[in-house]
Amino acid sequence: MTVPFQEGRPHPSSAGSEGPYAVMITLMHPTMSIFGTALMHHPGGIMGDSLLVLDQAFEVTGVTPRGAHQFQLLPNGQGRLGMVKLIVRASDLHTAERQAMEVAQPFLSLLAATQNVPLSVHAVTTVEQDTGVIALSAGLAGKEKRLSLEGFSPLPVVTDEQIANVFSAYREALGAQDPFQKIISLWRVFEGLKSVRQTMLQAVPAQERETVLRRGKLPTSIETVPERYRDGVDDATLTRVLGKSHQAAVEQFTSEYRDAVAHLTLKPDRDGTPRPVRTADTWSDVMACWNVAQLLEYVLREFLKETIGMHPQYRSLTFD
Repeated sequence: MTVPFQEGRPHPSSAGSEGPYAVMITLMHPTMSIFGTALMHHPGGIMGDSLLVLDQAFEVTGVTPRGAHQFQLLPNGQGRLGMVKLIVRASDLHTAERQAMEVAQPFLSLLAATQNVPLSVHAVTTVEQDTGVIALSAGLAGKEKRLSLEGFSPLPVVTDEQIANVFSAYREALGAQDPFQKIISLWRVFEGLKSVRQTMLQAVPAQERETVLRRGKLPTSIETVPERYRDGVDDATLTRVLGKSHQAAVEQFTSEYRDAVAHLTLKPDRDGTPRPVRTADTWSDVMACWNVAQLLEYVLREFLKETIGMHPQYRSLTFD
């Protein structure tokens, strides 16, 4: 999720000003998440947490392939590393965020490897220092919602192991805090749904199957995709899935899945064209994976609802 300046807030300076930007990177260890209800626009960024004890603020100065940089490592109230701060010069908020992350992420990877401690970026707060404008990018665990147990009495017992495994993979995907891992988990949901779909169809009365199959398509309009799934996703990516069957929509991203999660190096295409490797140290790659993961989650949730809803045993379940 990306939150730029809002109404009533200072407006950013014109592009090309090359003004200084403060970029605050919120760290978390994998057992913790940021919830939408806890998000605030704060010029000091969102303080996070990690498993690295840090008694006081520490400054690291070094020269990277992208130039000389200073990192401020900031402790939280419990004396653990919770934030990394950089000052960069850029033409706009988005460019400042990208430049800072391209520098910071290799450093975080080095820190994680040498200390043998997981470090996850959960939010990036960018502040244009001349105007005070704030932009926030955050990977959210979600927002609080009231528990709905409609359809759970009597409790639908999942006796089919394949269906149980689909639910397990979906829960894993929702809890994934890394876009690469999220795509892997979602792909497991896809493989599972393909396996159980035929079983589910057999439970549908023959005279209803044609109607069920016709329903299994995605909408044709971008506006019908819920906002949470299209946030940050460009229209060109969205149009790749519109109007397609669930399976065809997911298969649009086969190369992204393979190249993002399965390989560290890639052989060139047959014509010799090099294929780029996506890495966790490249901010544009991370964001691209998040965008694909968001869209995959939407498609697979629709696929899940449609497939599970075929079986009379599970029709009482409601999916938000």
